[in-house]
Amino acid sequence: PGLAVAAKGFRGRGGKRLRKRYPPGNVVGNFSFCLRLADRLIDPGLVSRMIVSSKFSPTTEVWALRRAAWEQLPSDLQRALCDMVAFQLADEKQHTLLSGE
Repeated sequence: PGLAVAAKGFRGRGGKRLRKRYPPGNVVGNFSFCLRLADRLIDPGLVSRMIVSSKFSPTTEVWALRRAAWEQLPSDLQRALCDMVAFQLADEKQHTLLSGE
């Protein structure tokens, strides 16, 4: 299956609450990716849909890492990606706590 990426111009949210906005360079979908790797994703229907916003730029670059490709990565690269995701999750949690959410 292909990537399900929707591109929308930035014109407000039409009354919908924005959950998170990630600036360029961030990894999204890491929760569901990690839970799927560990066979711990309880309900695939609860996985967030990703929408690419044009607020930061009119273009974007999307990379996808599927399970089969993950399993073929060298272990040192897997470790580096896991560390990066862990630090991003920690930063995200810290931001949430500091913003009063």
